[in-house]
Amino acid sequence: MADRAESESAELAEGRDEASPEADSAGGTAARFVSWPLFLFVAIGVNALYLWGMLAQMGHAVADPWTKALAWLPFNFIATVLYFAFYVKLGRGRAGAIFALLCVAMIALNWIVFFAA
Repeated sequence: MADRAESESAELAEGRDEASPEADSAGGTAARFVSWPLFLFVAIGVNALYLWGMLAQMGHAVADPWTKALAWLPFNFIATVLYFAFYVKLGRGRAGAIFALLCVAMIALNWIVFFAA
């Protein structure tokens, strides 16, 4: 406990704060997202793979409703919340209109494919 207080006072004396990358790598605070746009593009890639996998499973008459209800529906709710968070976070900055449009398009695409399958 005393060591932590000493290291914090040393950081303040050096002009560093807890939000700096040095503080994150030193172990004090949790790491932050470095790039929200990159995280959005990774989420879109994971979403595309998931949609491809779900569409491949939509051929079995008995399993279709269960697959949609137990796997695809929760994923769509989580993806909708995630894309809404991206919309709020990235929609205001530089190129905000492009990111906002991309987020809204991904939400719509998820639900359209879900109901069309």
